[in-house]
Amino acid sequence: MSVAQHGARRTRGRARREPLRRRTSRRRTTLAAVAAVTGLLAGAPSALAALSNPPATGAPIVFPMRDFVAAEGYAPNSPLTIRVVRDGVPIATAHGTTDADGLLEVNHPGGVCWEGSTPNVIAGDELQIVTKEAEDPALEEGDALESLNVTAKAAELEGTDIVVHGTAQDDAGQPPSGRPPRAAHPQQGAARHVAREAGASAISGPGEHGTLAYDPVDPVTNPRGINWTARYKGFDAAVRAAATDPANAQSRIMAGPPTAPAGIFTRTWEHNEVNGPGMPECPPARDYSVTSVSKLNYDGVANPLTRPANIVVSGIAAADTDSVDLTLGDGDPGTPDITRTGIVPTAGTGGKVWSASIPVGETNFDPLAQTGLADGDVNVSASFNITPAGGTPATIPGQPMTVAKDTVRPPAPVATPGEGSFKTSPVSVSLDPPPDDTDHDGDPLPARRYAGRHR
Repeated sequence: MSVAQHGARRTRGRARREPLRRRTSRRRTTLAAVAAVTGLLAGAPSALAALSNPPATGAPIVFPMRDFVAAEGYAPNSPLTIRVVRDGVPIATAHGTTDADGLLEVNHPGGVCWEGSTPNVIAGDELQIVTKEAEDPALEEGDALESLNVTAKAAELEGTDIVVHGTAQDDAGQPPSGRPPRAAHPQQGAARHVAREAGASAISGPGEHGTLAYDPVDPVTNPRGINWTARYKGFDAAVRAAATDPANAQSRIMAGPPTAPAGIFTRTWEHNEVNGPGMPECPPARDYSVTSVSKLNYDGVANPLTRPANIVVSGIAAADTDSVDLTLGDGDPGTPDITRTGIVPTAGTGGKVWSASIPVGETNFDPLAQTGLADGDVNVSASFNITPAGGTPATIPGQPMTVAKDTVRPPAPVATPGEGSFKTSPVSVSLDPPPDDTDHDGDPLPARRYAGRHR
């Protein structure tokens, strides 16, 4: 694992130009390449053996949060076909011609659009950059890359450190194998972009650096060992403020497969970015997703009257969807998943919508019977049974959701003064969280003091 210099990536001896970000009405600080992960995730082999995975012809990169592909390093002024393939099923295609520098962008200003609809690119999708099409797929030439499963949260401050947390996992949901993390030098990435995009007047000197490492495995907060933390020290107050501004800052993680040369990245995940059509002239979104899950955090004993009878899972689907199969799992192989199959979607705006109701009692965890869903992260995923126009029926995965299930009542607050008899009235009483009170991630809750008078 290594950290790249965002905007100064080098490919085959020449500087690689970072594709321009979509212009918005707000200027956004980019904490760029906070965790550029290479040698981290093993990409699945290309569905078409003739395509090279990792890329060998050019240097493509996918920005899944914007459904945007930048195919760079190809022959100038040459035709390319770019596809999104999910579980062997093509779900999107674009055609275009590279510019004089050998660059073609899809779903980004200055580039071409996806044809017919704009796909929602998710982890596990294969991107194919075809330089030579053929009726026999085995005779096609070009590159392929997987949209790797990495995420990053917003940057935050811990003292004077800029800190970013995220996850990285393989197709089985386990920590990926690869080279270990090493020190980063964000003054050429984060600080430079902060200064350029947010107008910061001063940036850190060349001695400051950052580190990226996996978090310790913890049975509650990091049971699978997929969490990582990037930490940057030594930045001045202006940079720290700009990099952690919740309204305008953005953190990114760049990832590449372990078989790619050092410094070559195939995926950039951008925190809090908006997907869908990248230009007004591009077609509407085509999506297969879980979009909402009603609250799982109800205590049936403490709240018998307010607890709903059912948990409702909803989502959207493209017009070619025949039915949806739903799965809720807590990651414990000893606990059976909760499933619903054959959910028939109905017509919605721009596609179809679907939903399923699950009795709350079915989700109650029984440690003896090993049924229900344990408290913690619950993965809600769906498979979509589709019949593409003029194609063969197929089943593809969609965008899942992870929701927290927490049905344990918190401990009682600490009252000051404690119980007793008092001769004066009124008495001022403050309530503080108990010393061991933590949030769902295991972090101590901030002190939220309530002070009031009791008569």
